[in-house]
Amino acid sequence: MSFSSNLIKNTNDEQALLMFFVLISTLFITIPIVQDYNRSARLFPQMTGVVVLIGSVMLLSKNHLPGPIRKFATENVSLSNQVDDSQINKNVDESDKYGDSDINAPLHSKFAPDISNTTVMVAMSTTYLIAGWAVGLLYMTPIYVFLYTYNFRLSIYKCILLSVVGVLIIYAFVHFLFLPFDQGEILFQRGAF
Repeated sequence: MSFSSNLIKNTNDEQALLMFFVLISTLFITIPIVQDYNRSARLFPQMTGVVVLIGSVMLLSKNHLPGPIRKFATENVSLSNQVDDSQINKNVDESDKYGDSDINAPLHSKFAPDISNTTVMVAMSTTYLIAGWAVGLLYMTPIYVFLYTYNFRLSIYKCILLSVVGVLIIYAFVHFLFLPFDQGEILFQRGAF
């Protein structure tokens, strides 16, 4: 057997996808240089390519990274709050002890207990993107961030702070990367800046 056939045989789906990400991110970094894009046009794809390249290389070499970096690179992250049965039983016991069973439950579970957190997240994100397309992401971001964080019971001060941070990030995209996130297709067609 040759080296290439052993490499393909010993590669799992995750590694194949990560190698694909490395290839694509390398193209995102190099094509704007080769095709002589102007500075503002090449900044976003190159920055995105660098982030994807670093993340992919970290995940490909996770067994060879030092301890704290390995822990950061291999930490399991869930977009929904899925828990196993032992955690549910533990939470039920604690809620009985304190007398308020929904103190940490998301706000939407009070009105629609059968809807999962993932469904709410997808619905809110889709609404945000459609409204952002119509009005402009700059204007919809603070509303979305506030409602999303408030739904998951963050304090009002954290909701406001995160909304302001979201606006600053979108404004940075508008101001430094010259992306038209202050423009909508229906309202504010000329933008604010």
